[in-house]
Amino acid sequence: MRYLAYLTIILLLSATACTPGYIKEYEKALVENPETQIAKDRNEILRYAIDNKIELQRTESGLFYRFTEAGEGTETPSETSKVTAHYAGRLLSTGKQFDSSYDRGEPLEFPINRVIKGWQEMIQLMPRGSKATVYIPSGMAYGSRGAGADIPPNAVLVFDIELLDFE
Repeated sequence: MRYLAYLTIILLLSATACTPGYIKEYEKALVENPETQIAKDRNEILRYAIDNKIELQRTESGLFYRFTEAGEGTETPSETSKVTAHYAGRLLSTGKQFDSSYDRGEPLEFPINRVIKGWQEMIQLMPRGSKATVYIPSGMAYGSRGAGADIPPNAVLVFDIELLDFE
């Protein structure tokens, strides 16, 4: 009987020791009863990262992201740049895709200052040729109004973005 108790303790300790540090940080950052939409969005993103064991970077404004492929060099677009990018967008809550330039077979060209704030901030962090997944809180996307039938109010959005070029 004592052997089983020791074995159980050892297993519990080893499982805790194997938990990556970022997961522990995310768990500490969760707000038990979030009162603001910002806190609700952050909790949703952190829970997703915990459940999927994904380490994310976070900007000061609250944008979460991770690079999935390095780009060429260190030069990044400015807020007035015109960019060419491929992307796929989905809802974090359901995983439902609502848009994709990949599906259309044609990248999108646009001035950075003409898209949602989350995109504006993320694109300026990306060198040419890089790929990233960005988790955009609702306040940096479409907020309480949502967008059409596919993006409900207060939706956290996820985009896989590939920055092809910029000028």
